[in-house]
Amino acid sequence: MNDLVFLSNDLPVTSSLVIASETGNEHKNVLALIRAYLSDLEEFGGVAFQTQPFETAGGTQQREVALLNEQQATLLITYMRNSDVVRAFKIRLVKAFYELAARLRERPMTTGEALIQMATAYYQHEQRIAAIEADQAETKQAIAELVGGDDYATAKGFARFNGYPADLRSLSQLGKTASAMCRQRGIRIGRVNDENWGEVNSYPRDLLKEAADMLLGAK
Repeated sequence: MNDLVFLSNDLPVTSSLVIASETGNEHKNVLALIRAYLSDLEEFGGVAFQTQPFETAGGTQQREVALLNEQQATLLITYMRNSDVVRAFKIRLVKAFYELAARLRERPMTTGEALIQMATAYYQHEQRIAAIEADQAETKQAIAELVGGDDYATAKGFARFNGYPADLRSLSQLGKTASAMCRQRGIRIGRVNDENWGEVNSYPRDLLKEAADMLLGAK
C-alpha cells in the first residue's frame, strides 16, 4: 500500500503508472483517459506531467508519467469500467492517501514549514488587528456623527457638571433655547440615549453655556 502514493513537492500523489498497473490497464490507455478528461481533473488542481527514465532490454528509455492528487485519482477511476479490480484498487488507494496524510500530520514540522506556519499566524493576527482597528474607527465615526463627538453634551449632562439648575423646568428651557440657537445658526443637533428619557438631543458645549448664561441672566 505504501507504494500506491508518495510525495511530490510535499504533496501526496499517485501516478498514471500506479493506476495502470493496479487496474490492469496499459499505461498509454490511462494517459489517454487523463488527457480526455483533463479539464475535469484540473477542477482539483493542475495535473503534473513528467518525463521519467525506465530500463528496458535495449537500455534506458524515457516515458511520460502523470501525477494525480487524491481527488484527481479518485475522479479518474470513476471514468474506468467498474470492475471488481477497479473497485478494490479504489478502496486501497483511498486508504493509502489517508494513511500518508496521517503520517504527515504526525511528523515534526520542518524549519520551512514552521516558518510558513509562523508567517501565516502573524499575517492572520495582523488581519485581526486591522479589522478591530477598522471597527473602532467606524464606531468612533458613528458616535461623532451621532452626538458631535466630545464637544457635544445633553442639557442634563451640561447642568450636572457646570452647576446649572437640574430641575425639569430649567433643563427643558435650556434644551429649547439651545435647539432654537442651533436652528438659527445652522448647527446640527445630535441625538443620544438617556437612561431615563430615551433618545434626547445633544448640543455643542459652548452653545449650551451661552444658552445657560442667557437664561440665568434673564432671571
